[in-house]
Amino acid sequence: MSNEPRAEVRITALKADEIDELSRLATEIWRAHYPAIISDAQIEYMLAQRYAPAVLRSELAQGGVWWDALRVEGRMAG
Repeated sequence: MSNEPRAEVRITALKADEIDELSRLATEIWRAHYPAIISDAQIEYMLAQRYAPAVLRSELAQGGVWWDALRVEGRMAG
């Protein structure tokens, strides 16, 4: 068993004021990890379709759709 302190990890419902942060994070992650398996054009299409701030706001406003935010030491990680 390690004596190292554990990172604080939390999953919470995404709030409207976190949408831009999630959109930026998704862009960073997709552009860093998906080029090996899909084209840049497909990545941009997927980001626009799923992670554009307007899309996220619309989905949250529907009420039947929700997003969660993963935070590690208070920083959004997923």
